[in-house]
Amino acid sequence: MGRPLQCSTECRVDRPLGTHLTAATTADTIITCEAAVVSKRVQSTFSGSPCHPVVLPAEVAPNRSAIHQPNFFPRLKVLHKLVLAGRWIVLDDVQYVPREWQNRCRLRFYSAPEHEFWLTASVTRPFGLSSKISEVSVSSPGELARRVTQSMRHAYRRSPHWGWISKYIDLCLTSIGPQLVVTCTRTITACLELLGLRIPFIQSSVLNADGNRSARLVALCKAASVSDYVSGSGSRSYLDTALFASEGITVTWQQWIAPTELLPGYRDPWRDYSFVDYVARFGPSALKDHLGLHSKG
Repeated sequence: MGRPLQCSTECRVDRPLGTHLTAATTADTIITCEAAVVSKRVQSTFSGSPCHPVVLPAEVAPNRSAIHQPNFFPRLKVLHKLVLAGRWIVLDDVQYVPREWQNRCRLRFYSAPEHEFWLTASVTRPFGLSSKISEVSVSSPGELARRVTQSMRHAYRRSPHWGWISKYIDLCLTSIGPQLVVTCTRTITACLELLGLRIPFIQSSVLNADGNRSARLVALCKAASVSDYVSGSGSRSYLDTALFASEGITVTWQQWIAPTELLPGYRDPWRDYSFVDYVARFGPSALKDHLGLHSKG
């Protein structure tokens, strides 16, 4: 089995892991590496979960961030974007879109990949079609936890990497609750934590940034002291890069390349499937390689 295709230098994080930030607000922060402790001033409004320190890839630009909606058991491309950024503004104050990636993921059986299915979180929208993601709730957290456990086990228990997947699911289950945004965010951060990376994040709904389209993104960057914005390549046709430049914000384009491993009969097997399917077939080490998380040497 070949290794996943490595991304270009621009998009890799070929740096040692293990950089621990003991505080996430503007402060003289102690950064603890594996072999040394150095002092560094970090200016950020980001935070990690209340129970965990913020952990970043070493030497990631201190004010770089991605702005992305919360996804339910995310795709490889989403994970790649967040690793490239090192920080995440969770875009939760935009309109919730049903039958998108915000409350469902696409999976397929390990032993029979031609059989696929959607794992969906049933939700309640208090304001109908105008509900924002932050306002959407999980209809029955207990039922969702049960279905996640059963569906993942049924699809992937025969995988040689089921142990890792099972541990990941257990981490996700601790945060399945009434808020959809919390449930989705945890399916992302739990994966990265198991790979040795914790990224700080903040919800856009607490930043009070106004504007439409590119102006809104710029306002969010300014509110969170972001000077380097990571954008998916799909937005090249409409993102107003001149507006970002006028505010002193660099735009870094994500250049995601799908893994080279192809399943028989699948032309583009990874773009629309949860990363869990990839891990089930090739393991967490291959995922780390694909995301650029294995340090050199």
